Amino acid sequence: MKTKEEFEKRILAILDQNNNPDYPLFYKTTEEYIYSFFKSKKDSFDKESFYQGLLMIYGWMPTIPFQNKDFTMIGELELSLLREAYNHKDGLYFTKAEIEIIRPSINNSIIGLSKMLHFINKDNYAIWDSRIAKLFGLKHGYQ
Repeated sequence: MKTKEEFEKRILAILDQNNNPDYPLFYKTTEEYIYSFFKSKKDSFDKESFYQGLLMIYGWMPTIPFQNKDFTMIGELELSLLREAYNHKDGLYFTKAEIEIIRPSINNSIIGLSKMLHFINKDNYAIWDSRIAKLFGLKHGYQ
C-alpha cells in the first residue's frame, strides 16, 4: 500500500515530465475558483449549478462535453444523487447502478463524473483521470 506522500511524489514526477511549464501553474491557479463555486452552491445545488460546474470542469479537460450523440439532459434523479454527495460529510459510496444513472449526464464519462464529485465534495472524492491511472499502472483513465 502506497502512502499519501509516495503518491504525491509520483504525481509531482509526472508533472515535471510535462513539456509545458505553464500546465501545473494553470491548474494550481484555477482550482480554487472551482472549489469556491461549488462551496457557494452548498444550499442551492440545482440544474443551473450542475451545468455551470460541468462547464468549469470540462474547461480543465481536453474534451468538449457532449461531442457525441449520447447527450442526456440532467434530471431530478441525477441531481438528487449529486446533492447527496454534496451534503454527505463522510463521503457517499455510489452503487454501480447509481453511477450509471449519473454518468450519461456528464458526457458519459467516469473521469468527468469523478471531477464533478471532487469539486462538489473535495474531502471525500478523488479525481480519477489518465494521470492518476498511470500511478496505478494503467494506460488510460477510463480503465
